[in-house]
Amino acid sequence: MNKGLAARIKVSDVILASTDNIAASLNQTQGDGSNATKLANIQDLKLPIGGNTTTIQDYYQNVIAEMGVQGKKKHDA
Repeated sequence: MNKGLAARIKVSDVILASTDNIAASLNQTQGDGSNATKLANIQDLKLPIGGNTTTIQDYYQNVIAEMGVQGKKKHDA
């Protein structure tokens, strides 16, 4: 994993020009929001992560919990 990779993420110039260029619906109906809904539902999608099948939400919670455990161990040492 490259450290600092997130620092290189950039927003497209098209989106910077106007947030109207973000498609939140799957069709031409303005205000449909179906793309936004699909994106929000990704957190509950089961995916193969780290050799297990889990959701992004559960994986994130486990990573944060493990960070807490490791931090406590370092603090107590």
